[in-house]
Amino acid sequence: FSGIISPSALLAAKEGRQLTLFPVDASLLSFARDGSSNYLSRLITEAMAAATGQRKGLDVGEWQSATKLVVQALAALVVRDKFQLPGTGVAVLDAASTRFPGFFAKQQKLSRSAIDATAEVIEILGNGINYCGVDSAVISRVYEDTVVTAAARAKQGIYYTPPELASRIALALPFEEIEPESRVVLDPACGSGTLLLAAHDRLARLFPLDSAASEKQGNLRAHLIGYDSDPFAAEIARLSLLAHSLPFEIGRAHV
Repeated sequence: FSGIISPSALLAAKEGRQLTLFPVDASLLSFARDGSSNYLSRLITEAMAAATGQRKGLDVGEWQSATKLVVQALAALVVRDKFQLPGTGVAVLDAASTRFPGFFAKQQKLSRSAIDATAEVIEILGNGINYCGVDSAVISRVYEDTVVTAAARAKQGIYYTPPELASRIALALPFEEIEPESRVVLDPACGSGTLLLAAHDRLARLFPLDSAASEKQGNLRAHLIGYDSDPFAAEIARLSLLAHSLPFEIGRAHV
């Protein structure tokens, strides 16, 4: 594989920071998933510190702005690496916004300070990891590992849903007995989107094999809805659905 796989990619895979060497599903590689999740959690912690200027006592608006900046930067890197788009710094966000305007629709014209912060966050999140091989379950899990403290988990009743359990729940739902247009999945406390991801796969398997990909993804987008009181969780859920459904953008998650 000389000349195909870079030394840095090989090292990242051996250390568990990179989920796979190739852009394939690696849901069975639990060690690699844990390693990449832990590494990405550390990167996001560092990115949040940069986005907030490491200030404490932020008000709600400032915190939400910082979380949105970090998640959009992460989404831009996922799109860049999965589609092999060029660009560094803020240009990564611009390229991703052009490719998926629906996901980045809320992005507004950035101030000079926001541009600088975004460039720094993208540099941090892009350090030592290629998002082409990072699956959506890893992104979803990062929310639990990075943002939710033990105190917040106890106070708000936040619990991490293992992907395997979410899949079993989705499998048990009698979707076949419901008319296709009425198969709407609403998660009123979606967290980082684990149940929505499972519902996506369950519903996707019910489409006829000859269904057009655009038709399938358009239907799924209209029938998967999530809400959460935590803006970071909602943004992570949107990103998880985006990464899970590329090259199409599907699913909705709201604060």
